[in-house]
Amino acid sequence: MKRILVAIDGSDASLGAGRVAIGLARGLGAELTFVYVAVPSMAPSDAPWLDELNRDELAHGDKVLAEAVAALGAVPLMISTRSILGTPAESIAELARAEAFDLIVVGSTGKNAVQRVLLGSVADRLIHSSLKPVLVARAHQG
Repeated sequence: MKRILVAIDGSDASLGAGRVAIGLARGLGAELTFVYVAVPSMAPSDAPWLDELNRDELAHGDKVLAEAVAALGAVPLMISTRSILGTPAESIAELARAEAFDLIVVGSTGKNAVQRVLLGSVADRLIHSSLKPVLVARAHQG
């Protein structure tokens, strides 16, 4: 296992996933990439401000990723970061496939079945859509 992809959205659950992935990467000598997925605007594709809005979303993702790297203090481990546009689970699965990642690490808050149906779960969708192994780091709820 040489390449690990970690889904980061700034939540406590995703930071927990980052901690787990850092431990794995150190132990395995693996490369680590944090990815933030910005959901594109649902505006008409010819809206003149759409590109700017999407650029702002990607810039926000870059900020979230930088804050996550700083908060996790992974020095001396090098972590690369990527902000991409798309639907989270599907975009993460596609990135992992296209760029030959060996493992995806994602956080989960451990929602119950009703919450998953109503709110959706990136971790749940990722498990079912990814061709790569997915490790779900479950956050404890108080």
